[in-house]
Amino acid sequence: GTVTYVEPSYSSGSSSDPTYSVSTPSKTEHGTVTVSPKNASKGDTVTVTVKPDSGYVLETGTDSYAYVSLDSTKAVKLDASSRGEVSKSGKKLELKAVSGKLFFNVTAPVKEDESLNIRTSTMVTGVRGTAGWVEVVDRSASRIHLLEGTLTVTAAEPSTGELRRTVITGGQTVTAAVNGASRPGQQASLTVTELREEDVPAFVAVELAKDAALQEKVAKNSPLSVEEIIRGAEDRLRGEQAAAAAAERALRDQLGGGSGVDQVFPDRRD
Repeated sequence: GTVTYVEPSYSSGSSSDPTYSVSTPSKTEHGTVTVSPKNASKGDTVTVTVKPDSGYVLETGTDSYAYVSLDSTKAVKLDASSRGEVSKSGKKLELKAVSGKLFFNVTAPVKEDESLNIRTSTMVTGVRGTAGWVEVVDRSASRIHLLEGTLTVTAAEPSTGELRRTVITGGQTVTAAVNGASRPGQQASLTVTELREEDVPAFVAVELAKDAALQEKVAKNSPLSVEEIIRGAEDRLRGEQAAAAAAERALRDQLGGGSGVDQVFPDRRD
């Protein structure tokens, strides 16, 4: 859906910043879209929460983020320049991270008759009450970084279908990679490393900063320093946004400059 705002009216003696009314379309297909707050002034952050129907794709631009509400205890946030797919069958949910990064926070254990799987091109994990984020490095590698809780991560050997599994806990990262140059049967790997506070991206740090319950869980169930992670999170986020915008402008200038883009296959005029 499209988020719109209503232009405010001004009085001649008013010196305060105008307040805008933020609204969503009255009719939204393939899911729901909500905004908070419904009124905002210049500089305010407006959160758009999307609850998509099964089978639909979510994609963010260089200066936007998407919150996905799966239910009251399962929340997902897509980083800028990210893409994800949602599928649902009964009480079974699956999120596929296609590109970029995806933050997840399951605040209550998933019930026995429910499931929430997060999948990439190189691995899958079942989330039952944890928080962390998924990072798609490229087509042959992806990572899961865990803030708190425990996850079992599974990767499949491409040539044989043999499954490889490893378990990570809060404060750890697992990298699932497929090396096509290796011998058949030895192409898939799962590598566990320690997660450092400086590794936590700003789009995750700001979520931790505003969630006291999650801060308590991370402090209790991982070796990570919550204070160090959230320090200056908003400033770091603005810095990342500015850097991404500058990179996008530079790319546009590069593509738009000169006499045009070279053609690999020149026009044929018979």
